[in-house]
Amino acid sequence: MMDQIEQLLDQLSVEQYAQKLDLFNGSSIGQHVRHIHDFYATVTHASQKSTLDYSKRERNTKIEESSYMALTCLCNLRDKIEDCEEDQPIDVIADFTVNDNDQVLVKSTLGRELMYAYDHAIHHLAIIKMGIRHHFPECKIDENLGVAASTLRHRNHA
Repeated sequence: MMDQIEQLLDQLSVEQYAQKLDLFNGSSIGQHVRHIHDFYATVTHASQKSTLDYSKRERNTKIEESSYMALTCLCNLRDKIEDCEEDQPIDVIADFTVNDNDQVLVKSTLGRELMYAYDHAIHHLAIIKMGIRHHFPECKIDENLGVAASTLRHRNHA
């Protein structure tokens, strides 16, 4: 998936990457890429702690504005992801309401949270693909961008 993101970013100009899109209600492709990065970064940071809180992710806006910065940060994440001990227990702070007092602690593992970050990224890549097709149809993108591996396997066996 990281290779797909890298290929995608190579296709877009700096302006296209950071442009606010009507289809995204004023968000940009860069904001979606930053969001993907944030979820993975939050999981890798949690490998050094005992808790993970997605609502307290970094939200580095430089990643939204610069595809070069996004590529650099995503490449750095690859090594950190590979170093994660998938069976490491972690407590996830579940944040379902606007009231801070209603948070719940859920038992998980780094491996499970990496799977969540992957599934979440696939979802955002599908959204990015729609935005590119609508706003930048001249860009050539991987047809499988934003499609889960299980869906690709199903399509191949259908």
